[in-house]
Amino acid sequence: MIGYTAFLVGPPMLGFVGEQIGLKMTMFVIFALLFVPIIFANTLNTEQKTKRPH
Repeated sequence: MIGYTAFLVGPPMLGFVGEQIGLKMTMFVIFALLFVPIIFANTLNTEQKTKRPH
C-alpha cells in the first residue's frame, strides 16, 4: 500500500517541486532523500554481528 501511494503521489509531487525550485535542484532533493536510508542501513541491520557456535 505504501508503494502504491508513492507511485501515485511521487511523480506529481516531484513535478510541483521541480516547478518551484527547478529541475536540477529537484534531483538534489531526490538524492538527499535516497542518501538518508543508505547512511542508516547498517544501523537498521537486524542480523547479528557475532558468530554463533555451531
